[in-house]
Amino acid sequence: MTDSAPSPDHLRRTTPPHAPRPWPLPVTESPRIRALETALAGAAAADRAGHVDAFLAELGAAGAPLIEPADVPSHRVVTFLYRGPAPFVYLFANKLTDPFTPAEGRLRQVGESDLATLSLRMPADWICSYHFLTPEAELEAGGRLSIRDVMRQSASLLPDPRNPRQRPNKLLPQAPHSIVELDRAPQEPATADFDDWRSVGAPITLPVSRTKVEATVRSHPAASPDSPTMLLLDGEVWLDDELLAGALSARIAEGTCPPLHLVYLPSGGPDDRILDYPAGPLQQRELLTQVVDALEAAVPGWHGGLIPAGQSLGGLFALFAAVRAPELVRAAVGQSPSLWWPTVEAPELSPGAWFAELGAAGECAPCVVQLGRTEWVLQEAVLHAREFLRGIGSLVETPTDLVTGGHDVAWWRRTLPDAIAVAATSIGGPSANS
Repeated sequence: MTDSAPSPDHLRRTTPPHAPRPWPLPVTESPRIRALETALAGAAAADRAGHVDAFLAELGAAGAPLIEPADVPSHRVVTFLYRGPAPFVYLFANKLTDPFTPAEGRLRQVGESDLATLSLRMPADWICSYHFLTPEAELEAGGRLSIRDVMRQSASLLPDPRNPRQRPNKLLPQAPHSIVELDRAPQEPATADFDDWRSVGAPITLPVSRTKVEATVRSHPAASPDSPTMLLLDGEVWLDDELLAGALSARIAEGTCPPLHLVYLPSGGPDDRILDYPAGPLQQRELLTQVVDALEAAVPGWHGGLIPAGQSLGGLFALFAAVRAPELVRAAVGQSPSLWWPTVEAPELSPGAWFAELGAAGECAPCVVQLGRTEWVLQEAVLHAREFLRGIGSLVETPTDLVTGGHDVAWWRRTLPDAIAVAATSIGGPSANS
């Protein structure tokens, strides 16, 4: 295979397809909101605000959204609430509402009050990051926005002020993600201290954008030159999120994961990652070789092999590496991998190039492949990829490979430690006590 300079078509296809959501938004009624509406209807105008105050006080420390039983034990009624002067408020929930048809997620005024709500019937294992969209003008019901219109809406996104569960937003730092997690959703893993891990910096030049970044090599105290080594794409995210290192430290201590080296590789930013992560074989090998050089400098005698792990385009990079570089890559973890990229035809008419490369190679390193069940654009390709890998004996499965969620760091960060532990254990490696 040879690489060529990216063409305009290549660049266009680093933007994912935007197919409409193929199922209706599961709008339902909340018993408690219905009771509040009844109380408001019978109250004097001066007493209505007091009824809303009392209702919100009942939510207690758990905050919003309001969670109630549904008609069957497998589901819950989830009610999003917004109180304030904004005349138009819409729910913007990761791969649940469709950002191209946001009007369908409009919150409705409760009686003659300043409270607006939207109730959804969701599986009890659902987890999702969300915002409120508060545009200056009403959005047209039934209308479909252009991608440019969707980008303009980002300035109107707000976190849920009544939800204490929030996570940083890499793309919009001013609008953290609010998180809703139902009782059967993946939980945050147990953690242990990782202050005794050794850290070394390493300069890397990204292969297409030519951006210079500073990678971090972090090694468990018991890790040896032949220990498994995780290459974490979007490393700036994982370096700032202490959950991953803490969870891996806990697993190593309990013996369910071998000691590891972690390489946190920064993306360089959104514009760089759409060039570097879908890079061709030669460019990807250039990057992997730089990572190996950094490891050999940080860990004298290193020869443990790489396990790339990434999300979205980073997941695509990881799965490509598992096919293209068998002498360097011993396993891979792809969470919501962007397997629609690239295609000769329109994405909906042709599988992505990873399928063709795996078909030509006939084999690849073992892969953990995880997917959110509400990722309607990715779902078909990723499920096909899992079966393709299963058929050649290269699929490594975990209990949380299929999560009721979207294209979402809310669940990626919770399932990634187990995915890494399973992938590292599948290829062997010395234990912490050996």
